[in-house]
Amino acid sequence: MLWCVTGSGTWIKDLWRALKRLRRAGLVVDVCMSRAGEEVARIYGALPELAMVANELFLDRLASGGRLAGRVASGRYCAVVIAPATSNTVAKIVAGIADTLPTTVASQCVKSGVPLIVAPSDYGERALSTAPCTVDPRRCVGCGVCASSCPVNAISIVEGVARIDYSRCVGTGICAAICPRSAIECWRTIVVEVPRAVLELVARLRDMGVTIVESLDEAVERVLEVCLGEAHPEPP
Repeated sequence: MLWCVTGSGTWIKDLWRALKRLRRAGLVVDVCMSRAGEEVARIYGALPELAMVANELFLDRLASGGRLAGRVASGRYCAVVIAPATSNTVAKIVAGIADTLPTTVASQCVKSGVPLIVAPSDYGERALSTAPCTVDPRRCVGCGVCASSCPVNAISIVEGVARIDYSRCVGTGICAAICPRSAIECWRTIVVEVPRAVLELVARLRDMGVTIVESLDEAVERVLEVCLGEAHPEPP
């Protein structure tokens, strides 16, 4: 099966566990990422784990679109999952726009009748998301401990306050663990209000025959049902 990742922090820290569960059930799992998905996975420290658990990893910065589209069209995959799926990705699928690896794959699924399972990151009136490492300027005193401890030099002190350069950050979380003022927090759960227009797009996606799920666990269950013919509950 093929699992596609887009640029949302929702579930990204736990995604590798879902993929390992599919592999334990006997499935071969390929992973594709949009450019934004790859960037977010890096910032959240999830990229190495996803690369290790994937049978093949397809990145949008490589010429992989045609190869993946051909695999989907030829029936190579028993199911395709897009999770997390940003609102932007959902809108593109509904509109028939295929300009990223996940949306190209989704378009081919719709054309070829391959089961497509989508877990929107924005679903329901309120959705939970996960924030990357962030600095609370009210607590930060600019001591520089985090900057000197960051293994990729992603933190600098600007006007007496630590600032994280997300173009370098790889989500180790060392900065949060070492800060003497507890001014840095990583992976904080946040609640976001979901606009009605986004909910309408999700409903339109369902009308297109796409299976909509609300969690990684539900996505895994749907894949196991489609690909193996029965549910495989995770053992306690």
